[in-house]
Amino acid sequence: MIDDQDISGKVIRGLKVQKPIGQGKFSVVYKAEQLVDSSLVALKMIKIFDMMDPKQREKCLKEVRLLESLDHPNIIKYLDSFIEGNQLFIAIEWAERGDLKKLIKKCIAEDLSIDERRIWEYLYQIGSALKHMQEKRIMHRDLKPANIFIVSDGNVKLGDLGLGRFMSSQTIEAFSRVGTPLYMSPEVLKGNGYDWKSDVWSLGCVIYELACLRSPFKKEDEKMSLYDLFQTINKGEFPPLPNKYSDELRQTVNSMIQILPQNRFSVDQIVELCEIQLKATAKKSRVDQFLVMDDIHEKLKLLNYEQNFCIPTSRGPLNKVYFSHEIDKTEQLRCFSDISHWLMSLKQPKPLTYLSKKINPEKVVSNLVADIKAFGVKIPDFFSIESLKNGFGESVCYVVNDLLNKELIRQDYKFNLPIVIENGVECYGDPPEPMEFYEEIKAGMDYFEDTYEDEDVEEVVVEKKDDYREEKEDIEINTIDPEDWKAECLRVQKKLDIQDNFELEDDNREVFRSKIKEIYKNIKDFWQAKSEKFLINKSEELENSLDRIQNFEKRLNREYQNELTKARELADQKLQIKDFCNKKQTNINNLLSTSEKIEEKLDLLNSNPSSISTNPLGPLKKAHTTLKKDLFSLEMQISIARHAKDHYLNEKSFKI
Repeated sequence: MIDDQDISGKVIRGLKVQKPIGQGKFSVVYKAEQLVDSSLVALKMIKIFDMMDPKQREKCLKEVRLLESLDHPNIIKYLDSFIEGNQLFIAIEWAERGDLKKLIKKCIAEDLSIDERRIWEYLYQIGSALKHMQEKRIMHRDLKPANIFIVSDGNVKLGDLGLGRFMSSQTIEAFSRVGTPLYMSPEVLKGNGYDWKSDVWSLGCVIYELACLRSPFKKEDEKMSLYDLFQTINKGEFPPLPNKYSDELRQTVNSMIQILPQNRFSVDQIVELCEIQLKATAKKSRVDQFLVMDDIHEKLKLLNYEQNFCIPTSRGPLNKVYFSHEIDKTEQLRCFSDISHWLMSLKQPKPLTYLSKKINPEKVVSNLVADIKAFGVKIPDFFSIESLKNGFGESVCYVVNDLLNKELIRQDYKFNLPIVIENGVECYGDPPEPMEFYEEIKAGMDYFEDTYEDEDVEEVVVEKKDDYREEKEDIEINTIDPEDWKAECLRVQKKLDIQDNFELEDDNREVFRSKIKEIYKNIKDFWQAKSEKFLINKSEELENSLDRIQNFEKRLNREYQNELTKARELADQKLQIKDFCNKKQTNINNLLSTSEKIEEKLDLLNSNPSSISTNPLGPLKKAHTTLKKDLFSLEMQISIARHAKDHYLNEKSFKI
């Protein structure tokens, strides 16, 4: 039996529970570790039988069924669920970096903003998750920053489907008024019917909050009642996004927060728009980290770092790509921490203690980030702590470069014109006039266009060769007999197709040029014919491949027709079992209603004993108690059976 209060430190079904991380009215969420592979999970413990009425109990089982039916990279993954004692346990994927609500609070506390590209990425990932849910005909109905989680790689995942709703193919709208008021759409607040575009409204409010770090309808300077909040939402009026964000992002948010659902973007439109924007921003890439590292290398020289940093730390000079790619992650992290603290110490010189060879990367980065922020350097939100742990990369280059810039500005460093020495005298050289460059380029082009017609160039080449031979004293002497050399030349003359007398007279230059053109034309025609033949062959191969693929597809359809039929039959059986369970649930509800009426009558009899004549009150009470116990047991068995049935059918359909 599991302790109702705290299960920290216990092992349950191969999960070692570590500590509680959140608590609701009827549930507690724990951080747990899988003993099989030491991976972390979030374990939700729900007191499903002790603290809930039937509706709340059904809500928990519905959350399990919804999680089981979804499989998407941006939805928190369902791992397992089981009943232990009187508690229902749900194991789901662990989100290491918290949720968007925590990120927004952090940005407010540290006076940071969220990069627009990251907002587009978040919008795309959440939109993709909602699109997957819509394909499964599921509404989330409680979309807010606290229900969007950040995993270790920085991506976001949608979670907490406790208020999710499955819509059958015959259901067009829902009417239940559920959700969080700040993110509820006008049609939900009014109690009107609503569909998936209600989730689009909530998503627009979340994206607005990421950009402005506050809700679009919450007034910070005054207190608001729920009535005031509902009135503000129904008007659909909110301050625009800051000017630093693009018109595209503003228009997208405005198109999601529209009072009339038919005027809002659909989930498909949001995903498509995000794909376009992300492709466009990808082309506008940031400055290459190799270029930044090259700049760092030059700035370090200005501070005489070889003398002031390398020697005290027993390091050699850094190369021009040291922090831009992986060399030795541990040593690079040590160097990154040491050089950052050295740069910060230049403003107020103090004794420094450099890191030893054995380090704890997480502790080193945590201390360094705290020191950097205290020094006044703001690390952009799109750089994660994990990237700094590597000791190289864009984020590391950014931090070192920013520290260097601050120090050079503090020293009032000025960039002067380069010094030119002419005839032993220092002077400042003036750049050449543009016309000089033009003349040099023009002369160079003339040379490459018709080099062999310039007699002066030939003389220069000959003079250079003569000079070269005069400078080189050790020249290899050809020992081949001249007669043998001549015989060999005559033997290969026809193969080379070159005249013996290669000295061209002025009259023969045109003939030589025409022969060169003819040879070029022949080569061009040869390769053109070859390429045409190659393309024709490849085209035929592609056609044959397509025919084979189509035939293979037809054969697969024939072979697996029986399996598809079985899968459809299983799906029909699943629906029949579901209808059966629903009927049983209806019977239970009727029995509960009857039980309540009996209990009311018993209370009435107890309060007025004189009205009792020959009624057998004792046996009636006993029968009532027995009925309640039977109902409780039956309801628990149906819940467990339904969960086992869904799990079994999912496994069968997966195998088929």
